[in-house]
Amino acid sequence: MDKMKSTARKLDVFFHILQVCSIVAAVASGVFLVLAAAVLVFGLDPNLIGTGYHELDVGFLKLTLNESVCPSEKQVLSIASVGLGLGCILALCIYRILACIRKILAPMKDGLPFSNTFIHLRRLAVYTLVLGVVSNVSNIVELFLVDKTYHLTDLFLNEKILSAAVQYEFNLGFIAVSAVLFLLSYIFHYGQELQTLSDETL
Repeated sequence: MDKMKSTARKLDVFFHILQVCSIVAAVASGVFLVLAAAVLVFGLDPNLIGTGYHELDVGFLKLTLNESVCPSEKQVLSIASVGLGLGCILALCIYRILACIRKILAPMKDGLPFSNTFIHLRRLAVYTLVLGVVSNVSNIVELFLVDKTYHLTDLFLNEKILSAAVQYEFNLGFIAVSAVLFLLSYIFHYGQELQTLSDETL
């Protein structure tokens, strides 16, 4: 029991640090989003907040585009703004997941692993579903915007490449994780009922 308490305390500290990092990431994304919006709304020079508007990262490739095929700085900034907004939402989702995990660890630090843990496990399962959907949608939206703005398929077409296409993938692994968490919530609920019956008997 003492080992469980000690492990729970250490894990709680670790997840607290991750929670702080997620808030910092959300705030940083929000700040840069406001700056990008200010540049777009007030017509400021995009170079005031960043450079590299003629560069494009495609997986393991980093491309430097000719100005004749590169979109304008404001178009690139618009795509970045969408990415920052989605990143902020993802960071907030991760914060809620970490908060839920810490609530699960809280009773374990006191040696009570079945104290309403099932409630937080169910919430964690729901947050996992939300995070999975938001993550997949954000990836698809960003890829779609980059493809339409930079005309990715046209960039790769030449005499050596006959065709090019962008593939949108939806990762469904988060559904399995959520299902396991729901299952664990029922197990912990049953464990709590057994613990209650045992305490009443004693």
